[in-house]
Amino acid sequence: MKKYYRLLNYELISIIKPFIAICLVTIISPLLLLNRAMQNYGNHHDRFENVYLKSGCIIAFAICFAALCGLCIKNIYGNYWGSKSIYTLMTLPVKKEIIYFSKLTAFFICFIGLIAAQLLSVFLGYAFFAPTLLRTISGIVHYPRMHNGLFLAFIRSDFLRILLPLSIEGLISSLSVLITVVSSIYYAALCERSHRFGGFILITAAIILIIYTLSQRIDMNGNLYLMSLVLLLFSIFFIWHSIRLIKRSAIV
Repeated sequence: MKKYYRLLNYELISIIKPFIAICLVTIISPLLLLNRAMQNYGNHHDRFENVYLKSGCIIAFAICFAALCGLCIKNIYGNYWGSKSIYTLMTLPVKKEIIYFSKLTAFFICFIGLIAAQLLSVFLGYAFFAPTLLRTISGIVHYPRMHNGLFLAFIRSDFLRILLPLSIEGLISSLSVLITVVSSIYYAALCERSHRFGGFILITAAIILIIYTLSQRIDMNGNLYLMSLVLLLFSIFFIWHSIRLIKRSAIV
């Protein structure tokens, strides 16, 4: 386990600075977008989740999510650039599974951190949004204070329910989607490095299933347990085949 922790620490340190920068953008950008959206006085009559959607905060998160995916890919290919540390990693006196899982765990921690940063931005955004409901018109008409507005926003918003599921079924679905995303990113890079391009067919199928799962989450239809199981089966295959490629040194 010590070897695993050391490798995990190495992987985290190698991406910590750009990861922190992405998280800061994830936290700050929604606040700026919400502030601009609230300049429209009509928004003071609207619900928080609607203002959050119209302000472009979800698009900002999608950009940060894509940036983190790019950071993970850059980290993988960084082992092949410059000093070509991939050769050092492959000759370390540790099991190849440890090398694989240390990097995979680092990526998973980063995505969990990104979601945490996004949730923090939601809480901060609501803290700034709620007081605007107490404004007055000509000093006479007072708006009533919204009770449990943030909780209701998580119930009514499709996007927020995906980030912070309110049921076991939703939690399993969100975790399966996240695990599939992380494992497929790493698997795609390993397939390219080992010239196993057939693996991209399965990756494409997994992406289509992720999109379908998220659409079902929005429509609140379908059997999420079944779709989560299929996604986890994809992830298990990606992990198994990735370890096999590493063990066979096909990625060098």
